[in-house]
Amino acid sequence: MKFPDLQHPDSMLFTRRNLRCFLLIFLCFFLTSSGYLSWLYHLMTFVSPKTADLLTMGGGYAMQAAGLALAARFMFRRGNAFVSRQFFLLFIVIYTVCMIPSLLSRSGAGTIIFGLIMNFFCGLIAAFYLLVLTFDTDREFRSVLFGFSYAAATIAGWLLSLPGGGLFLQSPRVLFIYLILAAALVILILIRIPLSENMPGDTGDELRFSGGGPIESALHRFPAFPAAQGLPLLAGATIVVFSLVKNIGFGFPTADLYTGISLEASRVFYAIGLCIAGCITEKNRKYGAVCTMAALVTPFLILSLSGEPVSQTIFWALDYFVYAFFSVYRILLFSDLAKSRRILYYAGLGLFFGRIGDAAGSSLSTILAGRLTLLVILAALLFMTAIFLFFRLYQTLYMPVPDQPPSEQELFDRFSARYGLSAREQDVLQLLLDKKTSPEIADALFISDRTVKFHIHNLLSKTGCRNRTDLLKQYRSEQPCPQQTGKKGVS
Repeated sequence: MKFPDLQHPDSMLFTRRNLRCFLLIFLCFFLTSSGYLSWLYHLMTFVSPKTADLLTMGGGYAMQAAGLALAARFMFRRGNAFVSRQFFLLFIVIYTVCMIPSLLSRSGAGTIIFGLIMNFFCGLIAAFYLLVLTFDTDREFRSVLFGFSYAAATIAGWLLSLPGGGLFLQSPRVLFIYLILAAALVILILIRIPLSENMPGDTGDELRFSGGGPIESALHRFPAFPAAQGLPLLAGATIVVFSLVKNIGFGFPTADLYTGISLEASRVFYAIGLCIAGCITEKNRKYGAVCTMAALVTPFLILSLSGEPVSQTIFWALDYFVYAFFSVYRILLFSDLAKSRRILYYAGLGLFFGRIGDAAGSSLSTILAGRLTLLVILAALLFMTAIFLFFRLYQTLYMPVPDQPPSEQELFDRFSARYGLSAREQDVLQLLLDKKTSPEIADALFISDRTVKFHIHNLLSKTGCRNRTDLLKQYRSEQPCPQQTGKKGVS
């Protein structure tokens, strides 16, 4: 890996801007991911494992997607007006307030309702910190910042669970930690996060390009998907199918938690994968894409080993590890796209599409549990779709398109425009290219031979050529002929 020049201020990783982005994402994900786990544990006291899976990974992820969608909608309609500290702080406060009844309620209905509302505002919070990641950091460090901040929050969540015999996340006392985290976030946002400072001013109605990167240069190279809409749709469809395949193969079943699986310890492998995926993607975006595609083999491996004497701990660790590659790839794909086009609402679409796939895939995995053949067939069909979509996306973003030689008509139009040829002069030139003589040109255009010579003289004069032979050579080579002093002849 090529390391940045730490002495150059424009290529330093440890700048104040990057560090405050790291801290913001760390605090946000620490608060929301740990709160999600505490909600899951509290919900398990009221409902069956299957219902818990449908409510948390199905309903919870769907509500997060809804929050991200609402944020994107507001940013599309109002642009920077939506990107303010006031909104960010409001969402954090509401999330924290909803967390209290979702973790303390003595009724299943209250726990479910407030938990789903909490997940909705989790999506809104994610939309904001992904904006900061996209527009307040350099592209060369974005994947490392995201991967390591998520990894640090995951490790912190594991450490938080250790007191009380590993049951602290299930204890009401964990709320005090969450209140401290929320307060730290409020302080950070108030004094350190200038949300609108580096945000583009457009709302998405006008596309603007910064140019220079692989995504920027690919926007006009895919005729089947117009640059304005096709690439985001293709990227979104790819992420949804990837997430479907992954979650159908293994959806982190809640029932395993009753058999002694440690959810927090398993997530340590997620942290390791996040760090590796962040480093690989920083080195080269297409390496991260290939690793993500290769990770789709894991769901089939887990499905094929179902029923075999293999510890579920191995499944959890393996799946969390490869899930990290999906997490990094889907965020960076749309973050790069948002920055290159300077469109605010693109920044959170990677997580939005991912959560749609997570919710649908987890729900299907839960509903079809025990019907292994059907799951394998469904996963195989989706896997083939994923290969097709990934190839199209990879071809668009990372494979250079060879230069195509211009057509005869393009050559002709370019030559005519360069020398300002009139319509009649273009007619004469076309017949000259067909190797017609002056009498034949006169007959074809119904003009006199003298008029033909007049137009040929003008052609030679405008292009600076001595005769027809030089004119045809210049047309083919698109190189100017040396000027001829004296009177130009007409052959």
